[in-house]
Amino acid sequence: MVRPVAGWVRRPISPPGHTGRWAESARRTAIDAEDPWAALTDFYQQALTGYARHRAMMENFALTWSVPDLDGIRQLRLVIEELCARAGAAGLLRPGVTTDDLLLLLLSLGHAVQITDECGPQMWNRLLRISLDGLRADHREPLPTDAAPDNVSRSLHK
Repeated sequence: MVRPVAGWVRRPISPPGHTGRWAESARRTAIDAEDPWAALTDFYQQALTGYARHRAMMENFALTWSVPDLDGIRQLRLVIEELCARAGAAGLLRPGVTTDDLLLLLLSLGHAVQITDECGPQMWNRLLRISLDGLRADHREPLPTDAAPDNVSRSLHK
């Protein structure tokens, strides 16, 4: 299915509700996981593996916040919020990491999937491991800037 988006090239997008169904499944998995760190890492692995398999879905999610499945994107944000809270409460997440940080990281790594897909499939998996290691609580150096400014945060909440 192709929908025109003002200012964008026409792109295939995921079927209505697809992101929402996946997000709900991810939320249940996150809630059921006993280990909050495993829940967080499994979520990223599952999301990026899915993006690699369904590149049109990734393009849809990364490039347009308002056209595809807004309810699904909101649900996805709730999953990340829950994962962030659980890992933080367990003392497993680096101090200062926010839900917005984790959502932006997912988008960034999704872009890495797109860039490396043809020249180095699974290269994104290496970047994921490097990123997850940087999220661990044993990294205590202060983060270089404050959390996402309000204008960035607002765009992530749309």
